[in-house]
Amino acid sequence: MVIQLTPQQGRGTFFWSLPKTNDYQTISSVIIPHGANTLNDVYDNTLISYIPNSTESISFSYTAKQVSKTISPLFTLQDYNKITVPSIFFNEDSLVNGKDEKIIEMAKQVVGSEQRISSIISSLYKHTISFLSYENPIDGLYPYSQALANKQTDCGGYSTFLSSCLQSLGIPTRLVLGFVFTPRFYLSLPFIKRSLRHFYMHAWAEALLPDSTWFPLDPSVEWRRSHGLSKRQGGFGTFPADRLVVSMGHAITLPTKEKTYHFDIIQKPLYI
Repeated sequence: MVIQLTPQQGRGTFFWSLPKTNDYQTISSVIIPHGANTLNDVYDNTLISYIPNSTESISFSYTAKQVSKTISPLFTLQDYNKITVPSIFFNEDSLVNGKDEKIIEMAKQVVGSEQRISSIISSLYKHTISFLSYENPIDGLYPYSQALANKQTDCGGYSTFLSSCLQSLGIPTRLVLGFVFTPRFYLSLPFIKRSLRHFYMHAWAEALLPDSTWFPLDPSVEWRRSHGLSKRQGGFGTFPADRLVVSMGHAITLPTKEKTYHFDIIQKPLYI
């Protein structure tokens, strides 16, 4: 299927992150406006910026993939010493912070002296679901501190909280920003081009394993399903083919000729 975006004129410079082929999707036939600026950031997102006119649009062919992953029971925390982990997957900022003393204490209470990565991730995932409840979704990203203090948050807060807990014990993580299909997506005729109106914004987390693969974690979906608020499947390592990933990571920097812009996340199109 083809996804098409037509940025609005008169709102300033348009910013977005072009979707790429990854574990969740296959992307091809990307068309961007002539003269648009692109660059890759530290998370290898391809960021695009330009001033739209009435005839320009962005389009790409998109196929969602089903994801099913497991964690080897043989992996331990010591196995991370065998690989080089970029520092961007261990955060100490306002959104994700594995060095927060309250987060460290909580994570240690949950896992005790456990060293097996599969058990640590599973325990903290289940703790996140039991500790938080899904409330008050926003367009932006709730920081881990909001989730920790209020215990009520949205998919972003679930992700920043779980990421902080995992990082506090030495497990690298990153956020995944994108969208999931809306119910009416399935009712659309196959020959009609889709837009972002066919998707809900969504965020989840991934944990880096010692074999350099990423393990997906979506506790908010599982919480909503267990409380009868959603029939959407997936959560711990297994996802249906229902996602469009836009970007990875947070605290995104976009340098331009005029100035350098900083964004908590890049998910929906931005205008500056």
